[in-house]
Amino acid sequence: MSFATFFSTLYNYLVNEVLAGYYNLHFRRTRSQPKLRPLPPHISRHFIPSLSSAEGRLGQDYRLELLVCSASNPDPDAYPILFQHGVFGHASVWLEWMTCLRAHNYSGTTYALSLRGHGASWLPSSWFGMVWGVTHQDMCDDLLAGINAVRAFESGRPPVLVGHSAGGELVHPRTDRKYSSLRRRPIFDNWARMDPLVNLRLVLHALHPKSNISTPELMRKAYFGLDTKLEDVEEFGRWAPDYEAMRWPFATLGRKDGTGVLRRTEAADVVPNITDDGGR
Repeated sequence: MSFATFFSTLYNYLVNEVLAGYYNLHFRRTRSQPKLRPLPPHISRHFIPSLSSAEGRLGQDYRLELLVCSASNPDPDAYPILFQHGVFGHASVWLEWMTCLRAHNYSGTTYALSLRGHGASWLPSSWFGMVWGVTHQDMCDDLLAGINAVRAFESGRPPVLVGHSAGGELVHPRTDRKYSSLRRRPIFDNWARMDPLVNLRLVLHALHPKSNISTPELMRKAYFGLDTKLEDVEEFGRWAPDYEAMRWPFATLGRKDGTGVLRRTEAADVVPNITDDGGR
């Protein structure tokens, strides 16, 4: 690579990704009201209490968004499905999947949950409180609240859990502690392989949690195909949180198991709970 090519590449990176992305980042709380994305008529929005709210540790306003899509031809034997978003996601990222399953005559009810600080769920009172105050266990508790709500809707029937990215990681504590079973888990590549400069950009963006998707192009690379229209990507970003709980994705490096010891989830913890009951 010639010096001119190297300099041009470096300049484009600093201007188009680092500098442009920096102006899209927020370092303070940006909203006090939930993001209520319009829903299609076949999907309804419900608000459920968080575990902390139910236990009296938080007020009744600390509610979580749960989207519900009933089947067009319901079958009481069909499994309910609970979709869980990942980092910078929200329940409504699953609208197309819920609609698709309904259109293809899936006979179970599908659900999608927004964790705290996401979608129309409650938001911690400060930027710092969300970014560094919310723990991995808080997110696990929110998911468990969603599971409990689905079981209440389904007369005690547990849901099949479908998680994307860090939302899939939240399933691990449910499976290796035998709260539920896992029915196949696809594995995909890691973020650093897709975006080799992600860590450098994170440092230049003062460790802001949204650094890796701070421009529409970066967001398209992370979440969509390169042929996706930028206006569709921007519509997705409109409903995404402006910042994220950093202790949630960091927990993928290892987590405490209740003894105060940081450990990685081992295959032996999860594999015994992977089941296949007739392909349903």
